[in-house]
Amino acid sequence: MKVLLIAANFVREQRLLGILLLFYALASAVLFGYGEARVSTEDISAFVEQQAIYAVLFSLFSGAWAIQNERKTRRIIAVLSKAVTRRQYIAGLLTGISAIFVAYCVTIGLAGTWLMRHSLWRPLELWKLLGCTILAALLAAAVSV
Repeated sequence: MKVLLIAANFVREQRLLGILLLFYALASAVLFGYGEARVSTEDISAFVEQQAIYAVLFSLFSGAWAIQNERKTRRIIAVLSKAVTRRQYIAGLLTGISAIFVAYCVTIGLAGTWLMRHSLWRPLELWKLLGCTILAALLAAAVSV
């Protein structure tokens, strides 16, 4: 329960970043697919690769910024002085970061599936790639935290 509360607090604090990432993914998908009856496979591949790289980089920076911000505001001392262990605190931050970037990757998946509506590329390949992206983003966040 403590881990989920810390994660929910992190997501609440980072809601602007989450909203901007979701908007960016949707807006770039619309720009890639706007006005074309058939989107090329290369365009879809470029869109998905670009968004996957952004997901990993933003999770890396988000993890590093989370601890630094907590130390700067001295909130980490207040939280750890309560009945919260370090393990629970770090797990809560990682859960919050992963919640944001799983939502981002699902949005990328939905946008990519929409772009593939007339393509020869199968959506299952996209979702496999996004599963690997989620794992890479979680690993990057864990390393940065």
